Amino acid sequence: MRLALAVRIHSYILHSVVPSFINNYDNNIT
Repeated sequence: MRLALAVRIHSYILHSVVPSFINNYDNNIT
């Protein structure tokens, strides 16, 4: 149960951090 909660939080953080990281990366390239 604790593991499932940790995975859910991790995936939530991943989905919120990765798009902004990709946007910053793309902005730095162009």
